[in-house]
Amino acid sequence: MKQSPTTDDSVFHELKSEVDHLDTKYVTTGLSMAGVVAEMFSYKPGWYKGLYIARGWLARILGLEHSPDNNARITEDQVPEKPGQVFESLGENWKAHKIEPGRFWSMAHEAEHLTAWVFVQKCNKNSGVNEYAVSTLVKYKNPVGRFYFNLIKPFHHLIVKTALRYIEKSTL
Repeated sequence: MKQSPTTDDSVFHELKSEVDHLDTKYVTTGLSMAGVVAEMFSYKPGWYKGLYIARGWLARILGLEHSPDNNARITEDQVPEKPGQVFESLGENWKAHKIEPGRFWSMAHEAEHLTAWVFVQKCNKNSGVNEYAVSTLVKYKNPVGRFYFNLIKPFHHLIVKTALRYIEKSTL
């Protein structure tokens, strides 16, 4: 994937200053920002489903909630357009956090052990092919949150990286 610099954005920097983990990956695509979000949360190959089952076992051991994934595809129309709107993916409720159409989009998932945000930011200003920075930000609420996320972190990177690669290959 082509590496693109992220733009200077006060909303992102505000979030960034409050978290324990941050990673950013990049995608170049013909999709809109809502299209990228919909595809990211719809990407569920067979091996992912196996990881999600394993995540359920881990959650039970750690005493965390784990909802079954409904495996539904998310469409662009289902991607929240206003802060406060909620959609379900990966068995969890995600709440739109801050949105500025065409510039950035963020949502948050609150759990008892951590808060996670996904922040999608448009990197290029021209029309045509779009470049986006996709960031995951995590704030641990307790030691279980730190332990859990550090345990699943390699799988998080694998899932996000392959989802963005899939988006690039299928839309350019």
